[in-house]
Amino acid sequence: MKNIDEPHHVSVRNHDVPPSRYASTGSYLHNPGSAPLQYETLGQVLRAAADRSPGRRALRSRHEGVSMTYEELLDQADALGCGLRARGLRRGDRLGVWAHNCAAWPLALVAAARVGLIPVAINPVYEKPELSFCLKKTGVRALLIGDRLPSRDYHRQLCELVPELAAAAPEDLRARDFPELRLVVTAGKEALPGTITCDSLIKDYEKSSKNAVTAYGAEISPDDGCIIHFTSGTTGDPKAALDSHFGIVNNSYFIGRRNILHEGDHTVCVQVPIFHALGSVITVLTALRHGAGLVLAGPTYSVSANADALYEDK
Repeated sequence: MKNIDEPHHVSVRNHDVPPSRYASTGSYLHNPGSAPLQYETLGQVLRAAADRSPGRRALRSRHEGVSMTYEELLDQADALGCGLRARGLRRGDRLGVWAHNCAAWPLALVAAARVGLIPVAINPVYEKPELSFCLKKTGVRALLIGDRLPSRDYHRQLCELVPELAAAAPEDLRARDFPELRLVVTAGKEALPGTITCDSLIKDYEKSSKNAVTAYGAEISPDDGCIIHFTSGTTGDPKAALDSHFGIVNNSYFIGRRNILHEGDHTVCVQVPIFHALGSVITVLTALRHGAGLVLAGPTYSVSANADALYEDK
């Protein structure tokens, strides 16, 4: 039996509009449950969550030694988003994220939502042919790559796929096979050949992002694309699925309520990979939507790291 608080249909209209108008203005019916669907952007609801509890811890990445409050998370995400827009990205451009679980992943999700970019969640274990397909399929304009792990060297693999990267100016990549890809950002501390660091973008814009992010946010509609996930592909190529701000805002709201994240202060251990919808939407964005704290147990799945996080971070 379906819970009456769950949406039966997805609406693309403001729930204040009289139901009689839906027949002529849209193809969707409004949720008949007790909680109305919210016609807002993800950036708006994340701003509201930060305003409710600015000093609450939003994120801790145990393996990186990084911790930030909701106020710090939003400020850094806004600076990152404004830095990307200042380097030529426009509303609707794709920001690929090819990385294991790290603090830069939630930052990228929030940054994109705040300034009108669309993050593309890319499996960190993709080999060159799979990565090539995803970059071309979605027209990625900027790519955020993870710091090197003992088992994964994102920059080396990318240089093999995009040989122009090693000699490129950090903010003006010109690749024959990937003409839309212009910028590569690394989540690590070191600016590798052809890249700039996520930290440097944040530092450059952390004091001047407030007015810009307001202007960028005004461009975004709840019906705009919010995030792209790839299916596993089954027997063919992966399919790129685009979710709207409206869908993510309401999915994260109802998922959070079902998991009682709206009651009290909760801390969520992130064990699943963030590139998956279970990680990005159901875990990370749902927690942030309801003001819960996120703990990244490790860069990849580890029973011991998860146990340590559950014990030490309660």
